[in-house]
Amino acid sequence: MEYKELSKLNNHELQVYRLLGVNRFQRLVLTIERIKHHRVGGHNENYHPDGMSIFSLERFRSFLVYNAFLHSVSLLFAISGLILSAFLGHYRVALCVFSVLLLVANLYCIMLQRTNFLRLRKRFNRCYKRVLSNQDVLDKEAMRKLYLSNPEKLRQDFEVIERIKRALDSESDCFLTDADTESLRRISGFVSIKPAAAGHRKEASTEILDQCAAARPYTVLQKRADSVQRLLRIPGRTALDHPAIITENRECEEFYRRIIPSDSPDCLLTIRFTLAEAYSKLLEEIE
Repeated sequence: MEYKELSKLNNHELQVYRLLGVNRFQRLVLTIERIKHHRVGGHNENYHPDGMSIFSLERFRSFLVYNAFLHSVSLLFAISGLILSAFLGHYRVALCVFSVLLLVANLYCIMLQRTNFLRLRKRFNRCYKRVLSNQDVLDKEAMRKLYLSNPEKLRQDFEVIERIKRALDSESDCFLTDADTESLRRISGFVSIKPAAAGHRKEASTEILDQCAAARPYTVLQKRADSVQRLLRIPGRTALDHPAIITENRECEEFYRRIIPSDSPDCLLTIRFTLAEAYSKLLEEIE
C-alpha cells in the first residue's frame, strides 16, 4: 500500500466522481446486496474488508483491482455491442439500449472501485503522517543511556526488531522464543503506543464500502483476486501474504503486545518506521 499523499489530480478525480453520483451509486449497490442476502444474512465477499487492520485493508485492495478488472472486461463487451448494433437491422435498437445500459453500469462500477482505492490510500497517508508527527512514543533518552553503555544488548534488541519488521513487511515469519524475552522486555520499556481510539475506527469505517467484524478464510474468490493482482503486476499484500508472528509462551506474548497493542495501521506503521529507524540510528552511532 502506498503512503504518499493524494495529488491534486487525484482530489479533482474524487470530486468529479462525487458530482457524477458515485456515492449514490454505492448506496444503491449496498441496498441491492442487502436485498439479495436478506434471508441468509450474508454479503458479497469482494465488497467488504474483513476488518480495519492494516493487513485487511491492504488485502481489500486486491478485491478493488479484481472488481475493476471484471468490469473493464464487461465494458469491452458493451462497446462491442454498440459497434455490432450499427450493422444489425431489426434488433439494432434493443441491442443498442442494452449495450448503453451495460456501458453506464460498468463505468460507474469502475469509478466506484477507483474511488475506494483512492480513499484507502488517503487513509493510509493520514496514518503515516500521524506516525511521523508522533515521535514521543519512544523514550529515546532512556534508550541512549542503556544502549551506549551496553552495545551488545542493542545488537540483540535490534535483531528482534528487524525480525518483527520483516514479518510486518511480509518477507518472512517471525518466531519469538523464550530467548527473546529479555529483549522484548527492554524494548517494551521504551515504547508507549496506545491502541487506536474507537473514534478513529469509526472514522475509518465510513471511508470504505462497509466493515465486517470477523476475519474470513482464504476463499476461491480471494484466490482469483490475488491472481489478477499478480497478473497485472500491481504491488500490494495478498491474503496469503499475512505474516506469522508466533510467540513461544505467555510472557513473550505479553511483552510483544506491549510493543504492538493491536494490528491497527498506527501501531504497525510506528514499528515499521519510527522504532526500526531509532534502533538503526543508534546502532550506526555505536559502530
